[in-house]
Amino acid sequence: MLDLPQHQKAEASVIVESLPPSVPPTPTAVQTLEALDRNHIRWVLAFTTGRIYGKAGAAELLGLKPSTLQSQMKKLGIGGKEVVG
Repeated sequence: MLDLPQHQKAEASVIVESLPPSVPPTPTAVQTLEALDRNHIRWVLAFTTGRIYGKAGAAELLGLKPSTLQSQMKKLGIGGKEVVG
């Protein structure tokens, strides 16, 4: 086990204790960071109805430059119909 500072151990303990007992932590229940990024970007795009640029666009909500968001989308295979929602 990792040697974490006490405050981080306490935070991790709270997170683990808050998991429903019917969901045992297994490797298959854990998403990769790439999958989390992909799902989050898709969610934000749906929330903004596909708007990437401008005020309240996906890039602004994610704290990214629009070109950076578009690069991430390309890398993660997000585009076409997914952008429209």
